[in-house]
Amino acid sequence: MLNPDGVVCGNYRCSLAGVDMAALATAVSCYPVKFIVAFPLTYHYAGALRHTLWDRKPETMLNNKDAEKSSYLVMGGSTIVAAGLAAMSW
Repeated sequence: MLNPDGVVCGNYRCSLAGVDMAALATAVSCYPVKFIVAFPLTYHYAGALRHTLWDRKPETMLNNKDAEKSSYLVMGGSTIVAAGLAAMSW
């Protein structure tokens, strides 16, 4: 007798290593979508924090050298945080 998903009753659709391939494929295919949603949110949040710091201390942080460093920090930090958020499962 077969289950509705086409496997014999009592067995599961797994690889030889015991990994549920359907669940793994679903999780992997959702990661890019979650990253695409998370990255703009984290990037703009970090950018808002950067502008808040610039508004509070313009004489110490608002020059070309520090602005370039902070833009790399915002881009790298948002990429790392967005990748972490996308990897989380709810």
